[in-house]
Amino acid sequence: MVYQIKKECDRIKRIYKYNLPETGGVLTLNIPPIYQILKVDLQNNNPVFWAIIYPEEENKKYQITGLWTGMEYEEKDGTYIGTLTIDELVYHYFIREIYDGTR
Repeated sequence: MVYQIKKECDRIKRIYKYNLPETGGVLTLNIPPIYQILKVDLQNNNPVFWAIIYPEEENKKYQITGLWTGMEYEEKDGTYIGTLTIDELVYHYFIREIYDGTR
């Protein structure tokens, strides 16, 4: 039996950093497609995330939602990407792609 590893096409990838909502709430980003989110953390006391993106592809819209512990979560908030503690409050971050209806 022969196994082949499917190679992803030769798309250029880069690591970029993006801001997250500082006090919970929603932030919309218009950025290149995300391949993978690497980390959510504080940098200079500001919440950020690092992601591998496809910089040469057309931008997509993403919605980042920050919820603190005890807030109601809904499926529309997206996929969990990380948790941060900021000034003794614990924030949980979620991301989802916003479709424009053309796909």
